[in-house]
Amino acid sequence: MLDISFGLLLFTAIIFGALIYILNNTLYKPLLAHIDKRDKMIRDDLEALKEDSDAIEDANKQANEIIQNAKSEALKIRESATQEAKDKVAQKIEAAQKSIESRYEEFLKDLESQKSALAESLKANLSTYSSAIENKIKNI
Repeated sequence: MLDISFGLLLFTAIIFGALIYILNNTLYKPLLAHIDKRDKMIRDDLEALKEDSDAIEDANKQANEIIQNAKSEALKIRESATQEAKDKVAQKIEAAQKSIESRYEEFLKDLESQKSALAESLKANLSTYSSAIENKIKNI
């Protein structure tokens, strides 16, 4: 029936061992080396990504600080410009009020002098006006 041949069994074991040795050296070791190399590259890339993300986060913080500083400075400049404009307008209003007041005072003085001149003129011509009124009344 079945007969076991020790020579054939030994030869098969030798071929199997040789195949394992050859596959190990030509396929498995390079494949495992490539997998280890790939794993190391992925770990390095993840570490670099973490460092880059930290650097990006720091840059974002700095950018936000710069933006906040610029906004506050712009606000200060705007408030300063607004205050300067208000001061200039207040000065112009004050100057205009003083000018109006002085012109009003001059007008009142001129009016008073005209009033005095008219009163003097009326007093001077009072006799003429009286006689003219009397003549009118007589004619009625």
